[in-house]
Amino acid sequence: MQRTYSKSKVINENNRRLLFIVENPAHGKLWTAIELMNKLYHPMNNTPVNYRDKKREREQGKQNIKNAHWKLQETSYCMYGTPYNKPTSFYSNFSLHLKETCRAADRCDSCKQNGGTHKEVLVVHRQEGQPAQKTVSQEVKNSIPGPLINQLLEDWCNKISWMRPNPKRILVFIDVFGGYGSIGNYISDNKEKYEEILYYYNDIVTGRYKDDTRTATFSTHDMTVCTLNQLFWVCMRENMKKIREIYDIDIKNDVYSEGTKNAMESAITLPTENDNEIKINNAHGNEMATFLRKYNVSVLFHLSTPCQTYSPAAGPGHRHAKCTDPHSDLGKSHDAMNTKLLLELLILEKSCDDIEYPFYFSNLCEKSVQLRKHMEIWKDAAKKLKILP
Repeated sequence: MQRTYSKSKVINENNRRLLFIVENPAHGKLWTAIELMNKLYHPMNNTPVNYRDKKREREQGKQNIKNAHWKLQETSYCMYGTPYNKPTSFYSNFSLHLKETCRAADRCDSCKQNGGTHKEVLVVHRQEGQPAQKTVSQEVKNSIPGPLINQLLEDWCNKISWMRPNPKRILVFIDVFGGYGSIGNYISDNKEKYEEILYYYNDIVTGRYKDDTRTATFSTHDMTVCTLNQLFWVCMRENMKKIREIYDIDIKNDVYSEGTKNAMESAITLPTENDNEIKINNAHGNEMATFLRKYNVSVLFHLSTPCQTYSPAAGPGHRHAKCTDPHSDLGKSHDAMNTKLLLELLILEKSCDDIEYPFYFSNLCEKSVQLRKHMEIWKDAAKKLKILP
């Protein structure tokens, strides 16, 4: 029986101001665990993909990539000069010009120089007869190689080349899960090339990012509850002085306006005991949209979301083999957080760049069992942080 597919509107990437990249290990379960993520990448069939069937996944990815609402692309760190292989997927609302993954048909330089194997590995799986390999540190393992960072920044700058040069454009890079700050360090080391980029660093813990030049602003907000909109306005408040010095623009009135205060409220109304309906705040990003146009701003959210509950290296501690549903509290919390962030990105796209919601969005909000489970987690997290009474 031949399968019929629903048509999806081709999204025009031009003239966007709000862009994002979600990054995680390619073989992790993030890409199939989140219901909303599956549907946004596979708009033609809306079914999860078996990512162990790499040939089928690659063929389907090429078929869907032009029509997908958002795009999922894969590369390997070793293709950008590292002596170890880390297959990584990048999920974005604009095309990235990434190199192919390292495989037998197209090996990286490290493999070619070391008899077909990498000089270093993330985890040791030593077999008899193989050359000795050493493992990399936690910091190196969780840092993006410089040439790959450069490619991501170049793709961003190329996508917004349409923005008028006068007044001078402001580029805001918000590192939502900054980790060891590899992106911030790269921008700092190449500040002459990327002098127009304002880098903002957020992380779930303190002390991992060592910025000797103090060119970045910092925060440690819990993204289970904090919204991307709130993070943007915090970034603007932290950088008011820098924007005034570099661009000769005073944004204080806009940043502290009544409209901005209202816009910083949650994009998704948390349910109450008397009202369990999921409500989307469609005005959530309107104030940001006005600000981006008024001051010629483009913002890129980079989300290297925590992978410990999705990674194959985690074993059955959070998700059983061949199962994407979490059984640990941390796994459930991560699913809830990532679903919330994806919903926010959809809402901000709608507000800032007038991108229509995909055709299955309303149905998902009304009938998704997974989404309703996540709502309870958000509500509990909000109570712990005293956001709700």
